[in-house]
Amino acid sequence: MSVERNLTPRQLALATGVSESSIKRWCDAGEIATIRTPGGHRRIPLSGAMQFLRKAEHELKQPELLGLPVATRPGALTPEQAREQLASGLAAGDEVHCRQVLFELYLHQCPLSVIGDEVISPAFVAIGHGWETGDVEIFQERRAFELTRNLLHELRMAQPSPSLHAPVALGGAAAGDNYALAPILVELVLRECGWRAEFLGTDLPMRTLTSAITQRQPRLAWLSVSHIEDEAAFLQEYALLHESTGEPTALVVGGRALHADLRRQMAYSAYCETLQQLAAYSQSLAAASASETSA
Repeated sequence: MSVERNLTPRQLALATGVSESSIKRWCDAGEIATIRTPGGHRRIPLSGAMQFLRKAEHELKQPELLGLPVATRPGALTPEQAREQLASGLAAGDEVHCRQVLFELYLHQCPLSVIGDEVISPAFVAIGHGWETGDVEIFQERRAFELTRNLLHELRMAQPSPSLHAPVALGGAAAGDNYALAPILVELVLRECGWRAEFLGTDLPMRTLTSAITQRQPRLAWLSVSHIEDEAAFLQEYALLHESTGEPTALVVGGRALHADLRRQMAYSAYCETLQQLAAYSQSLAAASASETSA
C-alpha cells in the first residue's frame, strides 16, 4: 500500500508562488486539507494540495516540488490536443510527457470521465491502429498499457479519500477479461463523483463477485466486459449474478464486448457505454439514495 506524501505549507507556497502566510491561513480556514503533526505543525497531504490547485487554479511556479514535470501548466491543453500528445508519448514510452499531459488536464478541473473517454481511450485506439498497420510494435502497446496504469495510480493518489459516509461501489472485470484500464478508470470516476469505490480486480469469476456483493451490500456494483471467451457460458453465469443482486444494489455493466444482441439477453440497472454516462448515472443514483435516507 502506498503512503501518501505530505507537504509543508512552505513547499506548497513555493510550488504555487503564493505566500506561506496565505497557505497557512487557508489551511486554518479549512480551504486546504491539513493534518497536524504531534508537535502541532501543519502538513498538507498531496491529495489535499491537488484539490486546492484544481479549485483555485493557481499557476504552478515549481511543479517539480509536487512531483510533477517541470513544464506542467494547468489549462495549457485541450482534450483534443492532449489526445494526440498522449498517443505519441505512449508510443514513444515518454513517461514524463504523458504525466505532464494528464496532470495538466486534471489540474484544470477536467473531469476524469472526460479524460478517460476523450483522451486515454482514443489514444489507445490510435496505438491499436498503429499496431495493425505495423507502425507500432507489440512491446510499445504493452509498455503504453503499463505506463498508463502507473499514471492512473498517481491520479488516484491525487484524489481525496472518500468520506466514510459515502455510498459504496465495487466491481471489476469479468472472468477471462484481463484488461485493467477500463475498470481502473471506473473506480477513479466513481471516487471523483463521491463514491467509496473499490476495484476488485480483473478476471473475476461471477461467483466471487456475487460473494463480494452479498458481503458488502454496495449501493452500486459494476462489471466491465472487454473480452468474452464463451458468450453462452457468460450469459448463464451473469444470470446467476443478476438473480443474487437485489436491493439496494444497482448493477451497472459496460465494455466493448457487450454488443447489442448480447445486451438484449441481459438484465441490469444501467448500461453505460462511456465513463461520462457512468458519472451521470452514479450522481443521479447517489442523489436518489440521499433523498431516501433523509426522507
